[in-house]
Amino acid sequence: LNRPTHVFQANGVYNVRLTVRDEDSEDTTVVRVEVRDVDPIIGGINAPDDAHEIVPMTFSVDAEPGHAADPITRYEWDFNNDGQPEYAGPQFQTVNHQFITAGDYTVSVTVRDGDSATVQAIEVEVREITLEELIDWFVAEPDLYVEVQ
Repeated sequence: LNRPTHVFQANGVYNVRLTVRDEDSEDTTVVRVEVRDVDPIIGGINAPDDAHEIVPMTFSVDAEPGHAADPITRYEWDFNNDGQPEYAGPQFQTVNHQFITAGDYTVSVTVRDGDSATVQAIEVEVREITLEELIDWFVAEPDLYVEVQ
């Protein structure tokens, strides 16, 4: 290998051994490596099985710090793939979002710690809501309304 690589999964101090061999000799050295930053880990995005327009739906992210000493500080959700989060802050591990029109959407979440970030995206197919489903939603949530522009 000309340029070996390795990804450390956790912060810490590691002893890395490098051995170089040719046809008649070898030499080994040990180098101490300190890993100070591991990105947050995203286990997955939880989305509704049956996404449809108009009715708010719950999305959440399973995430954990890359290291206990480097806690998650912020979640950023982008529901329309424009690069600008619709929801952002430390409280948004779970969000309720409403798609106004049916269609295919890329939903991404960025999980940040103090000095790094991890991004994950999923494709969500949002179908048209039926009249019966819409009526059921209005009956179940009489204090909510939809403003159509």
